[in-house]
Amino acid sequence: MSRTKIKRYLSVLFVLYVVTVLLLNVLPLGIAEKLNKINLWEFRADYLVHLLIFLPWSLFQFLFFRKRKIVWFFIGLVFAVSIEFVQYYLPYRSFNPYDLLFNVMG
Repeated sequence: MSRTKIKRYLSVLFVLYVVTVLLLNVLPLGIAEKLNKINLWEFRADYLVHLLIFLPWSLFQFLFFRKRKIVWFFIGLVFAVSIEFVQYYLPYRSFNPYDLLFNVMG
C-alpha cells in the first residue's frame, strides 16, 4: 500500500474520530448520568472517560504533526475547550470545569 493511501486512510480515520468525539459530547446520551455515579479512586468515572476520549488526539499528532507539536497542542486545546463551552449552552448537557481539565489532559 502506498504512503499516500495510508495517509488518506488515516485522515479519514481522524475525521471519524473528531465527529465521534463531537457527537459523544453534544448528543443527549444517558451514559453521562450513569458514569457520574461511579467513582474510581478519587474521580468520577466520566472524568476518566473524558481523558480516554481525548488520548487518541496525541496519537494523531505523531501521525500528522511530528514537527509542529505546539501547533497541534493548541488546536487540541481549542477543540477540547470548545466542546465543553458548547455543552454550557445545551439544555440537556452541562459545563463542568473538571471535564474541561480532563479533556485537556487527554
